[in-house]
Formats: sequence, C-alpha cells, structure tokens
Amino acid sequence: MDLGRYQAEFADKFVLMGGLDVQTTIGFGRLDWLRAEIRRVLGMFRDGGLLYCTTHFIQDHCSMDELVLAYDLIYETVRGQ
Repeated sequence: MDLGRYQAEFADKFVLMGGLDVQTTIGFGRLDWLRAEIRRVLGMFRDGGLLYCTTHFIQDHCSMDELVLAYDLIYETVRGQ
C-alpha cells in the first residue's frame, strides 16, 4: 500500500498495524539497517496512525540483541528522548 495515499485518504478512518518487517529488517544481524528502518517508518507516522509492531511473529533467527535494540530504540523514539 502507498503510505502517502493512506495518510492522505484514510488516516482519519483507521490505524495501520505493523511496520517492523520480519522478512527483511529484523533478524539478520544488520543493526545499522535495523536502526535506520525503525527511524524511517516511525518518522512517517509522527502524527499517529500506526500501531508499531512486527509484521508477523519474530522469526527464530532473530537475536535477543536485535529485539532489545529494536524495543529500546522504538521506546526512545516515540517518547521523544
């Protein structure tokens, strides 16, 4: 889905759920990429409209270090710290 179209036409009607892609972003040991993607997606929804979570369930190949990094960065970003 085109996120620009969602924000222009539907953001006042429903909230998206997801955003942290388990197939390309988390679980591959690319911590800089993970940080950048979290910041990019959250940046698109500064005014709301997103219930941020993984797109499905966390895969077996995801490390605890990645999960902690993601959780902490998301928390800090949405709290404005």
